[in-house]
Amino acid sequence: MDDDRRNSLPVPAIPRGGRPRGVPSSPVADEPERPAAEPDPAEQIVRLQGERDAHLEMLRRVTAEFDNYRKRMLREQTTHLDRAAEGVLSQLLPVVDAVEIGARHNPEALGPVHEQLQHTLAAEGLHRFDPLGEPFDPAMHEAVAPDEPPTVVPLRPGEPEPDAVVAEVLRPGYRVHGHLLRPALVRLAPAPAAE
Repeated sequence: MDDDRRNSLPVPAIPRGGRPRGVPSSPVADEPERPAAEPDPAEQIVRLQGERDAHLEMLRRVTAEFDNYRKRMLREQTTHLDRAAEGVLSQLLPVVDAVEIGARHNPEALGPVHEQLQHTLAAEGLHRFDPLGEPFDPAMHEAVAPDEPPTVVPLRPGEPEPDAVVAEVLRPGYRVHGHLLRPALVRLAPAPAAE
């Protein structure tokens, strides 16, 4: 029994006022409880409708933001895939050129291979262009001197040769997904005089 008294804490005596000594009085605790006023049902309906409308507006805004995010991510992923394809396709262009030259010299053997290669690369977004007879465009064509081996003539983009047209295509140009992958290597000639 002595062990029980040692382990227990002394309990303060509560005086007749109902509050232990040292505990300050609280005006809220001393006031008698009043019955809660019943809220007006019409006010509750208006308040709840306002909360509902605010939550619906927030849901619409979050849904629209998520939809925009999803579309932006899809565009960025498509762009990354297109850029990766451009790198691979640009490395394949010398192979395409070699197969094309081989198909010109031996059409029976390499003609079907060349056609299949062009078809397969076109399905991946690679499109060939031959600008023969078109006006010279330095953004799309590289010009070489008329009677020399194909050494590129330096031309500044935006400054086309006056009255020049593509007279010969030495190497076709290629676009991939609307972007220029390789300009066409061409020889120029003066534009025919108008009659």
